[in-house]
Amino acid sequence: MLRFHKRKNNKRSFELHPDEILLDVDNLPQFDAQQFEGRVEQPIRKRSLFGLFVFIAALGLFFVGRLVVLQVAQHQVYLTKSEQNSLTHIPILADRGLVYDRNGVELAWNDQRIKDAPAKRIYIQAGGFASLIGYVSYPAKDEKGFFWQDRTVGKDGVEKQFDTALAGVNGTRLVETDVSGAILSANSVELPQAGENLTLSIDSRIQSVLFSGIKSLAEQSDYRGGAGAIMDI
Repeated sequence: MLRFHKRKNNKRSFELHPDEILLDVDNLPQFDAQQFEGRVEQPIRKRSLFGLFVFIAALGLFFVGRLVVLQVAQHQVYLTKSEQNSLTHIPILADRGLVYDRNGVELAWNDQRIKDAPAKRIYIQAGGFASLIGYVSYPAKDEKGFFWQDRTVGKDGVEKQFDTALAGVNGTRLVETDVSGAILSANSVELPQAGENLTLSIDSRIQSVLFSGIKSLAEQSDYRGGAGAIMDI
């Protein structure tokens, strides 16, 4: 007896739709090219994935190698440096603003003769301005060399009344020193801003003449001091 067996077809059948084969030209302009609509997607090749993996692995090995060098091979070098060296923020003193009379004559200005030292305040030498302009106190350091007063401060007269405008804003310098205090490196972190210049309504010529008149009258009358005002100039 002959038996016939129907052979099974192991191939799976797929149903194809016309939309998967033909593209409607009327809908083509509506595709969003930024979203890759209307394009055939292809899988990333294994060779590209392998190359990316090799690059990431090499980069990781490089950073691990640098970490081993810094933490193990050069550990003692950086440990000694960190213990002996220190970073300090040192103020860069701002220049104080100048003071002028109404005619542009300087009444108070700065004299910077010593580098990296507070500028000395200089005043007009004519009489009658000491109590008007006032005076200042300069930046000061403690025994360890740190500023406990890091700017020039107005103490009397115009210097005190307009201290905020005249003072300016200090800058900052980052200094690295060794255990002996020697400076190894210095970098400016923030530059100083000079104070504003001030022009008064005072006429220095009239001020001097008035002072001379008061002084002469006080000496003749045996007065110790006095004040005066010009009513009609």
